[in-house]
Amino acid sequence: MVDLNFAYPMTVSGMGMLASSLLSYVACRMTNLVEAKTVITMEFWIRRMLPVGFFMGLSLWTGNLVYMHLTVAFIQMLKAFTPVITMVCLFMARLEDPTSKMIFSVLLTAGE
Repeated sequence: MVDLNFAYPMTVSGMGMLASSLLSYVACRMTNLVEAKTVITMEFWIRRMLPVGFFMGLSLWTGNLVYMHLTVAFIQMLKAFTPVITMVCLFMARLEDPTSKMIFSVLLTAGE
């Protein structure tokens, strides 16, 4: 992206999100491949969906912004370490109990 002077990384991410949204709509509403029986109220939308969408967009923006400043190789090394960081955060928040099997699996995945 840097070499081509492409200054719109969110456009690429947005196209992916738009395609996912359209395919989800078709699968749920037009083909009945997925049963969509939940009615979404405005309160549910504002309290549950809007924050998730906002932070997902923020994550996409910041995740793609680094491609303008760092090399792809370095970014891939950072991404490989993400499962370890996630596991440590889960342990610190006491959402998961550490087991040797889990730790070994995550370290094996991150070490590939």
